[in-house]
Amino acid sequence: SSLLSWNLLHIALNQDVQERVHEELSTAIASTGSGDGRLSADIFNKKTTPYLHAVLRETFRLTPASPLASFKKVGSEIEIHGQKFPEGSFFIFEGYSTGQRVFADDAQSFRPERWLPEAIDSRKGTPQAVIDHAFFRDPFSQGARKCPGSRVASNEAQVMLAQLLLDWKISVPGVDSHNEVPYKLMGAMAPILPTMEFVPRSS
Repeated sequence: SSLLSWNLLHIALNQDVQERVHEELSTAIASTGSGDGRLSADIFNKKTTPYLHAVLRETFRLTPASPLASFKKVGSEIEIHGQKFPEGSFFIFEGYSTGQRVFADDAQSFRPERWLPEAIDSRKGTPQAVIDHAFFRDPFSQGARKCPGSRVASNEAQVMLAQLLLDWKISVPGVDSHNEVPYKLMGAMAPILPTMEFVPRSS
């Protein structure tokens, strides 16, 4: 619910992004659907709806529901860039500050374009490419200890957000920035959503 809430907030605050996702989804339904205008599994392929996926990724960068994505304790001494860390050292992969540093010029702007293939390719081989590491992709960690429910949670967020955007125009009157919205820790960082306005889209 925290993940979906943050996504709804950003979508409501950024009408241009909202319309672009709606257009992408409508086109995908027309080209890959069964002709009944309904969502199908094929629509959520990253190649079919790259901008929808980019919106979810940008939401996690700017307002992560779980800022501390991974915790690792080393079983033996390791050396990283000349710095030695003893056995038992504890490491935390914290993505929020990394995203702020990599995109320092406009770090507080909601720009899903950062996560489209051409943008990712342009960062390869540069220090900024660290933000594309799998550990910073989502709040579910990676490898053998990855959250077993991660696929369900990701699919659920994509489907719910897509259906809401197909059915409604969403806005948040009186709010201009996500920084104006308070949040609280409830297992995850959850926004205290202001009153939102849902207007049915024409069929």
